[in-house]
Amino acid sequence: MKSLEKDRTRRYETANGFARDIQRYLDGDPVEACPPSATYKLKKFTRKHRVALATAGAFALLLVTATAISVSLAVWANRERVRALDREQMAIDAAKRFGDVVRDTPELKNNPSLAPLRAKLLKEPQAFFKRLRDRLQADRQTTPVSLARLATASFALGMLTNEIGDKQDALRAFEESLAIFERVARKNPSVTEFQSDLAKGHNGVGNMQSVTGRLVGALASCEQARAINERLAREHPESPDFANSLGGTLNNIAIRDLAERQFDEARAKLTRAIEWQRKARAANPNHPTYR
Repeated sequence: MKSLEKDRTRRYETANGFARDIQRYLDGDPVEACPPSATYKLKKFTRKHRVALATAGAFALLLVTATAISVSLAVWANRERVRALDREQMAIDAAKRFGDVVRDTPELKNNPSLAPLRAKLLKEPQAFFKRLRDRLQADRQTTPVSLARLATASFALGMLTNEIGDKQDALRAFEESLAIFERVARKNPSVTEFQSDLAKGHNGVGNMQSVTGRLVGALASCEQARAINERLAREHPESPDFANSLGGTLNNIAIRDLAERQFDEARAKLTRAIEWQRKARAANPNHPTYR
């Protein structure tokens, strides 16, 4: 239609111009017969490069599909990991409860004739925590939460081993637990839970050092636990757990003072222990530990 226009100014200027436009059409490029619209240019582009665009589209679809599958697998893996952790925590809680019942039942604890039975029963949760500790060590996880779980497993192993009567093995388990608690707390100084765990680790080592006759080391460990617990209790007066932990630590130190016949020092620490335990009980009067 452009070549047949009556108005000369609207026709092709030369036959070569007409020929070039025909060649552009044959090549799939936009022609100059009229001002090209965006839609017209897009259609021309897609027709000319349909193979490349089809390949790119297929690749894009593959990429989107792969991304969707990866996300789905990641969500599934995370859900399974959470479920596995939940199941593991349920097993840990059950083992702890079993150990606590055996350890604290007066009939088993205060009857010498039942001591072999008590030790045999305690070896069941002890074996569980030993397997848990060994597996967590083999995993070589270095996240703070993973390390804290490993330290907690070692601590529980130390407590049960102590109750069975293997004092040196118990001390090694407590020392192993403390070393991990120190590592986690040092890298996460603002996390109160890890700081509280560190104080618990010092207390565990201090108690076992005292039992095994290392009184100087025991006092130093308990003093470190006291310093941490006192800071936490003052910084978080709303938490009865910190007040209770501080009271328990002061009580442990007072026992060492009594062993050295330092009665005035022991009385002062026990008085402070009572004050902090009263604060804990005031926050939760019916809590059996606080009472």
